[in-house]
Amino acid sequence: IKLTARCNLKCVMCRYGRGWAPPELPGERFIRVLKEMAELGCRKVHFSGGEVLARKDFEAIAGAAAEAGIKVTLTSNLTLLTKERAKSLLSHRISSISTSLDGASPKVHESVRGVPGSFKKTLRGIEYIARYAKKRPPKLRVNFVMLRQNFRDYPALIRLVAERGAIDLVPMPVDSKRSELRLSKRLIREYNSEIAPEVEELRRQHGFPLGNDYVYPFGRDKSGLDASAAGDYALSYYKQH
Repeated sequence: IKLTARCNLKCVMCRYGRGWAPPELPGERFIRVLKEMAELGCRKVHFSGGEVLARKDFEAIAGAAAEAGIKVTLTSNLTLLTKERAKSLLSHRISSISTSLDGASPKVHESVRGVPGSFKKTLRGIEYIARYAKKRPPKLRVNFVMLRQNFRDYPALIRLVAERGAIDLVPMPVDSKRSELRLSKRLIREYNSEIAPEVEELRRQHGFPLGNDYVYPFGRDKSGLDASAAGDYALSYYKQH
């Protein structure tokens, strides 16, 4: 469920956070719908946006789903997660949280996310999750949108998120028609030959999932490289499914 199109960041690859704000359903309506969903047998819901924490009533909405017996997962950049909001959200059973880091340093991350201080705030949000989760903390996954300006940070980013309790770092080649954001064939070859072997070893060390989707997200053969350089990262997945 996309709760909102509002976002407090201005990512270079994204239309959210740039003034687009279509109407939103009120929290009371969402809560009624979630209770009906539970009665109809819904077992899991994933909340996303925009940025879910841009809604002041997000904790109430997520809590209503959890209290109705629905497994709750969510995606958030976590920059708006204060101590008080973390305590409120994590008073409910949240199964997993996905967040995003697009660099292993403030300079690289914020060149993508467009807002100074966002790197520190996301790390602070990750810390709050670990600190205020009762009993069993949510599983933490970190998404990494791979662009020309940040793909070399992949190994350092694995170390960074592993130290903070993440169970996975998910590489996501940028989905954009803008060629200046995507990796060229030359840069993909550089990644495959110089960076991917280190990525594979680090993922193995930290118990992260392995496989070509995680280590070689741009593909390895000529057809994969050609497709990736053109912005088609599905590698025929949609044709096969």
